[in-house]
Order: sequence, then structure tokens, then C-alpha cells
Amino acid sequence: MDDRTLSGFTLVELLVTLAVLAILLTTAVPALTDLLDSQRLRITAQRIAADLRYARAEAVKRHADIPVGVSFTPGRDWCYGISQQLPCDCRERDTHSALACLLDSAHARQLRVAASDTEARIHITEVRFSGAHSTRFDPLRGTAQAGTVSLRSQRGKQLDVRVSTLGRVRICVPEAAAGIAGYAPC
Repeated sequence: MDDRTLSGFTLVELLVTLAVLAILLTTAVPALTDLLDSQRLRITAQRIAADLRYARAEAVKRHADIPVGVSFTPGRDWCYGISQQLPCDCRERDTHSALACLLDSAHARQLRVAASDTEARIHITEVRFSGAHSTRFDPLRGTAQAGTVSLRSQRGKQLDVRVSTLGRVRICVPEAAAGIAGYAPC
């Protein structure tokens, strides 16, 4: 029998290939999990920052006597609402309730709320504004009650969404915290 006509893998070659594959998987899976965790935190912080900017723009656009604000309910199952009446309850879905987070638009009351995504597992650990868990944007100048919304991911990474007294919103990494690349320290 001629050995040159047979093809295939030997048992040793197969075991070496499986060992290399196992090593690659043990290093790739934690890195992928860390990447997904960072992306979830980044997306949540960007969504909150965008809604704070939206509230400021609405306050300036309306130029009414009533400021527009954002009211937060921190924790694991967090939510927040954009409203002309603060504080508002972001869990209230009845538009006729006095506690609902509503914006009057073209004489139509619209709920403006956002809530945590249980899949993302991002927590609002703390909300620090001079108005407790809410901030208001002045309709004349767009200034605000300064403060911070602190976010933490499941793997311990942290980002802050900060609002200055001028109404500017930025995302930053708290000092001595495991943050995400691409954001300046606070």
C-alpha cells in the first residue's frame, strides 16, 4: 500500500488544532464581552445626553414662561421623562395624570419618557442636580440647573453625563473609574 495516496489528518494534528482553537476562544470571549459592555454603556450615555440636549432645545424653541426639564428615577430599573412640569413620574403612562411627563406640542399632550433596557444592564447609580433628581432649562437663555447623571455597566465601567449651568451637556469618565476610551476625564 502506498502512503502517498491516503489523505486526511492525523490524531496529533487534530489535537493540536483543537488546542490552538481553545486558546483563541478563551482570550476572545472575554474581550468580546467587554466590548459589548462598553458599547451598551456608551449608547445609553449618548441617548441620555441627546435627550438632555433635546429638552434644552425645546425650552429655547418654546420661549414660554414655563421651563422644560428632565426628571430622573435612578436605580436598576431607571427611567426619565422630559416635561414642562417637574417633578414628573416617568412611570406614569396616563396623559391625563398630573404626574405624567408631558410636553404640549400643537395642543396635543405627548408622553416623553425613556426607560432602561433590561438587556443592556446599565444602571443609573446616582443623579445629582440642585433640583434633586431633575434639572430645568431656562426658556430665555437655555441655562440649566447643573448636575450629573452617573452610569455604571454590568462589568463596572462608568460614565457621567454632565450638564453645566450654561446648559451644555457632555459625557466624561469619572476620576479613578474604569471608563471607556474616547471620553475625557471629568
